[in-house]
Amino acid sequence: MKKPILLLVISFLFACHSDNQKVEEDLIKKTALENLEKYRESIVKYTEFLELHGADSIMAYKKEKKLKDIQGPLKGTIDDINESLEIEIKFEIVYRNRAKARIILGDYLGAYADINNAIELNPKIAESYSIRGVLRIQYGYYKSALADLEKALDLNPQLASAYINRSTLKRELKDFNGALSDIEKAIELEPQYAIAYGNRGFVKALLGDHANGLLDIEKSIELNPYLAGTYHLKGIIQYEIEDYQGSLLSQDRALELNPFLADAYFQKGKIKYVLGEIEESVELYNKAIELNPKFFNAYISRGYSWIKIENYQKALSDFNTAIELNPYQPKVYTLRGMARMFEFENMQEAITDFHKAIEFDPEIYETYKVKGMAYSFLSEDRLALNAFNKAIQLNPNSGELYYQRSSVKFNLGNITGACNDLAKAIELGHAEAIELCK
Repeated sequence: MKKPILLLVISFLFACHSDNQKVEEDLIKKTALENLEKYRESIVKYTEFLELHGADSIMAYKKEKKLKDIQGPLKGTIDDINESLEIEIKFEIVYRNRAKARIILGDYLGAYADINNAIELNPKIAESYSIRGVLRIQYGYYKSALADLEKALDLNPQLASAYINRSTLKRELKDFNGALSDIEKAIELEPQYAIAYGNRGFVKALLGDHANGLLDIEKSIELNPYLAGTYHLKGIIQYEIEDYQGSLLSQDRALELNPFLADAYFQKGKIKYVLGEIEESVELYNKAIELNPKFFNAYISRGYSWIKIENYQKALSDFNTAIELNPYQPKVYTLRGMARMFEFENMQEAITDFHKAIEFDPEIYETYKVKGMAYSFLSEDRLALNAFNKAIQLNPNSGELYYQRSSVKFNLGNITGACNDLAKAIELGHAEAIELCK
């Protein structure tokens, strides 16, 4: 299941109840959009404050103070010291709050710069490390994200949002039980914490319990109907149970509440791809990337859509960008190798990419499959056979793999083996094998 990375850590502040569902729905949407406007206005005010009071000057002052601390005790009157502390506190709060507002509006790079400044000014605020931790998860920097989240909990063991953000990291690392444990701790600390129930529902779905997962999602919505991220998670669960229309409605709802939620556009792109609406999927990935230019998975998925419509040059460009963003993910090397293989028939560079993917993760059968296809194209049948053997070892229920291997065995003169593989492909329902033997 594809998972969203950034889960918003700031709850909206309003609630409403109405006997008229239409009125209530309109009010929820209106209030959510008003809140987004308030975040935009707050960013303007924070920026004006920093410009008025000289943000560059305060950061230079901080560095000078650090240098003096290294050289010896900071000298000055008590009033001087108190004034410097007051300055740091004000600027730290402004940077931290602007970071939170920027997260809501999808400006993750701006948020990351702001939260770094906040930590530079005051390294004792637990929330700052929690925020930076979840931003680092967004870009796949898991080791440093864990260090930030552990620091947040060291500074404040009662910070529920830090447990939620650490659960997101554990979820990314497929430690689902560990993620649940952190979420339960957050709920213990804050029993009405809507985000926690949404996250718990999502983890339950990842563990295969979609029904109870959706119940937790509904509990989250009941506690706070303004959280776009909760509808986004609901849509992902619906996608997994192949309720594609329901999933689209949930993502649309998320975007009504927060038009800056890049993850919702990304998920809609995935749905459109599954439904065979490839050009529409590309447009939705475009929007996700426009909102978040470092959206690693969006480049991968858009590249895959380009492959589907045989625009291999654009696919290659997207995969190159993804590798620049995160050079340690195996799947993107596999996909780039496929683009090279299909467009340019550049089999040697494709095989180099497949080797790189296997170096990072030797358990992905698709990589061995396309590696076998590349070797087969080069008439390196024994190397192709080795690749298909490994692919079948990892996925013995793929009719396509037996079909591909049958051709290689035939070229090597193993007619019996080729026939056996062809029969297995037919048994597994592979269409081309069935057609061949009619």
